[in-house]
Amino acid sequence: MVDHRSSASVHAPAREPDAPTTRPAAEADQDAARLVSFLRMHDAPCPACGYNLRGLTHPVCPECEHDLVLTIGLARPRLGWLLVALVPGMFSGVAGLLLSGLIFFVAIIEGDLAPPGIVLLALFGVGSGASALAMAYSRHKLMVRPVAAQQKLAAITWSVHVLAFLVLLIAGSW
Repeated sequence: MVDHRSSASVHAPAREPDAPTTRPAAEADQDAARLVSFLRMHDAPCPACGYNLRGLTHPVCPECEHDLVLTIGLARPRLGWLLVALVPGMFSGVAGLLLSGLIFFVAIIEGDLAPPGIVLLALFGVGSGASALAMAYSRHKLMVRPVAAQQKLAAITWSVHVLAFLVLLIAGSW
């Protein structure tokens, strides 16, 4: 015997999509309308090209044609301590790459191996540069930390580099 009650659910009309899947488009339209409304009466630079967007009628920059969205941003991001922490690593990274290239070419052209101190210096520089790139990549995690923690990170970074420089300078009779 066939149960007709269960077959009714198989033939039921397809469900319409839930509201959350269609809602973001409506919210985006509302945000675009709010942005255009705000820019009717206010000066604001395009974040990409700096063009004054006052009087905008569509959420697209007429100068550079970038799409514009309504968002919340920091008036002045505090990058100071992050930059202070990045400077020695970036400098050491560039110097380490240049020194590594020099070591490589001297080894190939003249067949001479570099002294261990020079090789260590190049390795420190490359490692320091890689650390600075990792720090720059995770900058958002670092910038939300308290200022005291950012200052501590900068102090540690500079201390490590100054100490490494002094060790290499003292032991550098290579």
